[in-house]
Amino acid sequence: MGDLFEHLRRTKRVPERDSVRIITCLGQALEYIHGLNIVHRDVKLENLLIMRDAYGEIGVKLADFGLATEMPEEFGVLKTICGTPTYVAPEVLTQAGYGCKVDIWAAGVILYAILVGFPPFQSSDGSEQDLFSAIQSGEFTFPSPHWDDISYSVRHLIMCLITLDPFHRYEATELLQDEWVANLGDVDPEYEEWATLFVNSKMRANEEEEETPYEYYTSRRASMDELRYQIIPYNLSSHHSSFSLTLQIFCGSLFFALFSVKTFSILE
Repeated sequence: MGDLFEHLRRTKRVPERDSVRIITCLGQALEYIHGLNIVHRDVKLENLLIMRDAYGEIGVKLADFGLATEMPEEFGVLKTICGTPTYVAPEVLTQAGYGCKVDIWAAGVILYAILVGFPPFQSSDGSEQDLFSAIQSGEFTFPSPHWDDISYSVRHLIMCLITLDPFHRYEATELLQDEWVANLGDVDPEYEEWATLFVNSKMRANEEEEETPYEYYTSRRASMDELRYQIIPYNLSSHHSSFSLTLQIFCGSLFFALFSVKTFSILE
């Protein structure tokens, strides 16, 4: 059935009733591997394989554990810079040390992306340095009209997943216990009202003035191994890689500019 990236290419966006099942499957997978003290480090649309149950309901399986590693016991944090730019957590970029919560950040990026068809952090010209700066700021919005028909309950969940401070970010268990997830998107009206107040109090006042987001989707099939050897700010001009741009335009209200990157790795 393909991966979630290809599914999103075809559908442009995923409705809430399907999105909640997708994030539930991902949350269960992360809860399991995190319980084994394993960090995936490359959770992204391309690594979620689509499946259907006996009733035809959508689900996903987490794949490609090529960058997965066990958390070290001695120091308790990882510092290797790796992952895929669109989904990488801020603590990875700053080299402050990171753990399992980087997978939770990526899950939040995925949930945001499948609901509206574009990720929360973007660069207008494909610059990874600009993208990384946006990620490190931790600031994102729910721009109109793309989010107008999406519940505030799921927006609240996204804010709990894409939280700058990993100590305040949800764990996989908390993701699964979230009201929107636990009730498969069918939340109590009182909770939706509370979530609306919560989200509106946290978002910036100028959200309504936000222009249509830059529809550049920085993604790739291969993971960003070259990030291991870069210190922020990421200097594209100094990196010995060849970059090729593949622009694919799709019908509908949203467009994706997909940047494919050929990388050089000293590990090869």
